[in-house]
Amino acid sequence: MLLVDDSETAVVPGQRSQWISIESFDEPYSHDQELQRVIGVLVKRASLPLTTDLWEQLIAKGTAMKQCLLEESGGTLPACEVAELLGVSEAMVNQQRCDSKVLAVQIDGEWRYPRCQFESRAISTGLDEVLPLIAAFPWSALAFLVTSSEELDGLSPLEALRTKDPELRARAHRMARILEGDGYG
Repeated sequence: MLLVDDSETAVVPGQRSQWISIESFDEPYSHDQELQRVIGVLVKRASLPLTTDLWEQLIAKGTAMKQCLLEESGGTLPACEVAELLGVSEAMVNQQRCDSKVLAVQIDGEWRYPRCQFESRAISTGLDEVLPLIAAFPWSALAFLVTSSEELDGLSPLEALRTKDPELRARAHRMARILEGDGYG
C-alpha cells in the first residue's frame, strides 16, 4: 500500500516508507506536472510502463469517478446560490467552507457546493458532527457522505445522520472518525 499526500502530517508512524509526497494540485490535471511525477513514481514502484495512454486513462477514470459523485450528490451550487439558500452573504458561505461547516469541491478552479448537504433552507442535520473530521479532503469527504454502507444498514453516512436513530448516527460518526485517521472510531 502507498500513501500519496501533500501533507507530512497525514503520515503516521510506520507509514513513512509508503509515503509519496505530492505538492498541492488541482484541476485541470492535464497541465499538472506534479501529478504526472507522482504517477510516474507509482508506476515505477508497480513496475508498469508509463505511457501516454495510461496517463490519459488515469485522468479519464478520475474524472468519471468525480462525475459519478456529483450525480449521486444531486449536482452542485455556486457560492452565490448557497448564500441565497441559507440567507447569508457569500463571504459567510466562504467562511463556513473554511471552518468545515459546509462542504465544497473545486471544479474548474471554482468552489462548488454539493446539493445533498442541504435540507430545505439549511445545512443537513448531523453534518456538523462529521464535516470537521473529513473536510480536509473534499472529494473523499463527498464520496464518504454519499456512498451507502452495510455498516449503516445500506444507508449513506449522510442519510444515517439525517435519521432520528441515535445508533445509526453514532455509527456514521464513528466511520467519519476512522476516515479521519484516528483508527479507533
